[in-house]
Amino acid sequence: MVELFQDKVFRRVFLFFTVLVGGVWLFLKTISFDQSAYGLDLFSNLQMTYTWLQGFEPLYEGRYGHHSLLHNFYFNMLLAPFTLIFGAYGLFIAHVLITLTACFLTLRMVWIHHPNLKWYATWWLAVFVVGIYGYWLFENIWYGFHIELLYPSLSIFFAISLMVGKRWHQILAGLLLVLVKEDGAVLGCAIHLFYLFMQFSLKKQSAAKAFSKATVVACGWAFVFALGMFWMYYLNDFQSLRTNKAFHYFFTEAKAELLPFVSTCLAQAFDLLIPVFCFIGLFFKWRYLLTVVILVLPLLAVGIISSMLYYPFFDHALAWCPRFAHYYGFLLAAMLMLLVGERFRFILLQPNLKIAYFLCMVLFLFHQKDHLKRIRNYHVFEVAKNRIAEFIKPTANKNRDIVQKISKRVPHAKWVALPSAYYNFFHRHNFMSAESEYIGNGPPGSPDLLILLHNQEQVDTMANYVDFRKYNSDTLADLLIYHKPSMHLNLKGLK
Repeated sequence: MVELFQDKVFRRVFLFFTVLVGGVWLFLKTISFDQSAYGLDLFSNLQMTYTWLQGFEPLYEGRYGHHSLLHNFYFNMLLAPFTLIFGAYGLFIAHVLITLTACFLTLRMVWIHHPNLKWYATWWLAVFVVGIYGYWLFENIWYGFHIELLYPSLSIFFAISLMVGKRWHQILAGLLLVLVKEDGAVLGCAIHLFYLFMQFSLKKQSAAKAFSKATVVACGWAFVFALGMFWMYYLNDFQSLRTNKAFHYFFTEAKAELLPFVSTCLAQAFDLLIPVFCFIGLFFKWRYLLTVVILVLPLLAVGIISSMLYYPFFDHALAWCPRFAHYYGFLLAAMLMLLVGERFRFILLQPNLKIAYFLCMVLFLFHQKDHLKRIRNYHVFEVAKNRIAEFIKPTANKNRDIVQKISKRVPHAKWVALPSAYYNFFHRHNFMSAESEYIGNGPPGSPDLLILLHNQEQVDTMANYVDFRKYNSDTLADLLIYHKPSMHLNLKGLK
């Protein structure tokens, strides 16, 4: 390890990734968060990281309540050390560190064991892991954070563990995938099967042995997946899950209406994956491309079933960041295993193709930028420019200023209910949703502090859950402030 960092070239390469991800990414994410750019999902994930340490059930949060009834997001709990110290910023820091660890492990493997591939691996990381797709997943516009966004880096961990061959590494990396979400087992299975196919293709295993191993691996991962689903059924007292609703929509919708939805979802996914397919098809044998396409189909099927909960809208379909991260993680793992296992046989035999490789990588970046703009209406550089402009010259907003000042006067242990547009100011507090559809899912008892807009309908809805007679009330700007007398909240001087 020490010798590796004594290599001046390695230090410069890793410094590039550190500055890009740990500097530029983190800076843009931080100023976006401070500008209230992200909605409820980030804060639900944030609460899931630490409420179990406060005596609540695992994955409890103030929006859906017992989130363990919906998903197996147990990886969130591992992020508690970051969020307890840094609040919501801890999620971004953890994401950055996990991404940089994936980059470091990849570079370390290549630099030590395959030094003739180090520049190919560096460009691959720069384009596919921390390129425009990487930042798009990290940014996760409108939502800010989902635990599934860690799938790409954790998939690289698992791929490296398979190539290293140490069993306890494989078990640990596979467990991390499973802890992200219930569909992590499907991702782990796809990566594992592709690795076995590569071993067979490279003549390291006979056909009979490879088939036997593949059967055992597939059955093992299927058991893990079934165990995760059974756990959710158990927590739900064996009542219907969201998955059941998704399957119900899938099988009951008119086929004439469903087919265009599914075909559009698949078209968007394959459009975004063109750089990956081109990378594998151009620089490796076509049988690997065929295998990748076959193995990615179950992942896409899982994504489509999950998307049915939002049918007929495409915002949460296969081109949505958390869905994309799931199957993109498999493709990153497959590309890395090919890069190391096949060792770019065609490129090494034909040095002139090194120029073609570089040019292809540049074209892949342009494809990522243009197709995200077309499919997701995501203008990566435009968004970054606007965030920086707002950071340099903030837009005046009286309500935001008042809420920010109030947040500094409220103890972190207090429960706060407020519109999601102001959650970022209370990211170190316990918060529950003040949105009408989620109000009843919060913890028992009314919040210590309640902030509402001047909206009579919202006030009337909240009255079903809160006894306003037990609160002191103030009106500041366009905000209604309700706080329990026991808080001794001093709002003097706020205008």
